[in-house]
Amino acid sequence: MRRAALALGLALATPAQAETQCERLWSRLSGALADGAAISGKVSPARIAGCLVTDIVVDLPGRHVPDWHADSLHLLGATDWLAGGGTPPDRLEARLTNLRVVVGTGHPQLDYLHGAQARATPIQVSARIGWEAGARVLALEALEVDFPGENRLGLSARLSGVDLSSAAAMQMSLGGFALTEAMLEVQSHGFFESYLLMPLGAAFLPESGDVPAAAEALRNEALAGIAALPDAVVPGPSRAALAALVEELPNPSGRLRVEMSAEPGLGPLRLAGPVLTGMPRTVEAAGALLQGVRFDIAWTHEPAP
Repeated sequence: MRRAALALGLALATPAQAETQCERLWSRLSGALADGAAISGKVSPARIAGCLVTDIVVDLPGRHVPDWHADSLHLLGATDWLAGGGTPPDRLEARLTNLRVVVGTGHPQLDYLHGAQARATPIQVSARIGWEAGARVLALEALEVDFPGENRLGLSARLSGVDLSSAAAMQMSLGGFALTEAMLEVQSHGFFESYLLMPLGAAFLPESGDVPAAAEALRNEALAGIAALPDAVVPGPSRAALAALVEELPNPSGRLRVEMSAEPGLGPLRLAGPVLTGMPRTVEAAGALLQGVRFDIAWTHEPAP
């Protein structure tokens, strides 16, 4: 009964009270994410649950560098904790609407046109995060990214050993958390070409010469690496699914599903050795690092829409 009364009181808080907390939250969040970028947004004083920020712009330094724009960010749940409050969080939900990439040139006409053009291909993002205090488990219940066309990305994960009860506990968690399970789902009907092909091609393909032959050599190298993966880590059907996906590159069309489990978990304690001595260079050398880790992978080809 007392909790219900408290929730009702918060919901009926004056706009000025809500705005003060949400402004503090946005200041902390934008400051933490800035890292050289100029981040702006308008904190809405509307009477809604949580905090709403509109007209968000992440302006990266330099001309012709893509900037990020979004119509709104709605945070619901642990807003008091994010704003610097002392109440430990148990839940956070976020929704980012109409996220888009806009290339700034400094030319008013082109900047206006690029901004209008980007509105035709917005990205929608939503996330749900929960913290189980007793079990010290942080769960990414769902991260959904809806891209233009029939393209989407979904991710869920569970981290053990996470304590958010105080600043000191969080600091301790940085050295002891572990990823115990995760699931990734990707639907690609142009997603790979739009967001991954260019950076991967620039990193691994030569700038001149017989580029198609170089791409084919990379494909064969990848297929050989997949075939050499240990069965305990990547079972046969999963290796076959990976190979089928690689065969479709650079224009994959279909759905990818990756489920990962790790016992006792992947985290700083397991990675400490390789960080100090150097990451393993072969699959065989990575055996100890991957002990208890399993990937179940499925690739389903779908005709392009």
